[in-house]
Amino acid sequence: MMSDQPLQDRFGRTVNYVRFSVTDRCDFRCVYCMAEEMTFLPRQQVLTLEEIARLARTFTGLGTEKIRLTGGEPLVRKDILELVREIGGYGLQDFAMTTNGSHLPQMADDLKRAGLHRLNISLDSLDHGKFRRITRTGHLSQVLEGIDAAREAGFRGIKLNTVVMKGRNDEEIPALIEFARHKGVDISFIEEMPLGVITEHDRGESFCSSSEVRAIIRRHYELLPATGDSGGPARYYRMPDSDIRVGFISPIPTTSAPPATVCASPWKADCCSVSATNTRSTFAACSVATRCPTTGCARPSSMPWTSSRSATISPAMATCRSSAS
Repeated sequence: MMSDQPLQDRFGRTVNYVRFSVTDRCDFRCVYCMAEEMTFLPRQQVLTLEEIARLARTFTGLGTEKIRLTGGEPLVRKDILELVREIGGYGLQDFAMTTNGSHLPQMADDLKRAGLHRLNISLDSLDHGKFRRITRTGHLSQVLEGIDAAREAGFRGIKLNTVVMKGRNDEEIPALIEFARHKGVDISFIEEMPLGVITEHDRGESFCSSSEVRAIIRRHYELLPATGDSGGPARYYRMPDSDIRVGFISPIPTTSAPPATVCASPWKADCCSVSATNTRSTFAACSVATRCPTTGCARPSSMPWTSSRSATISPAMATCRSSAS
């Protein structure tokens, strides 16, 4: 049931888009994302599927119309289909998932039947050797099979996500565009985000900006700004001879924007920040603890965030203020 007082930010905008990170675990170890040897969160600090579903119901009741499940890799979470089936019954306008695609050959049909509307699938290279070196553990053939399985399942929308790195995969940009055109799916190119601890490469040397990516594409295709707003951080373009969209995501602000918002949760969340900005939208991500490692208590079901129109709930990255503090 919709609340008479929907969740709003300090600018009076309804928070209608929420992302749930259901796990920090992943079966890939992408060089731009993780160290090769990872220590993941203790399971007792991660919300149960029932608790995530309760939060999703709460946000839906507060005006949320769009929910995305992310990770880590969400499809490695045990019984994830049960959560998809539960949230899929909430009557959302849009219900999506971001995945590396490795489990889609076996799960695409079940996810569609469970009520999932759209998929974002990571694809950083079309070269088997490069793909393996970037992901460390992934198999390109498995992901390509997953993309085809998703297309055959009939999802409302499918988008590929490519993190562009100079000297790694930037020369594949035209081939990735052509692949997306051939498959009839959208594609977004993402600047490497300065998040997490990595030692495999120097981010400053590999950084490839969205403007550089657009310049490369325009040598081969005409790009026209797309109308409409996805509600997320991407800026989209179209090509006159294709129905697909080409998106660009820049986590580093390149234009003036409102200052980073502050999390007003009773949980200590000083990691709240603006993660991506462009002239069309400001995407604020608030990473907060899923379960207090001090007291073991669950987060309040209606956290009073003061973020922009979208919010992200991630595995624990902060501790709560216990009653003794």
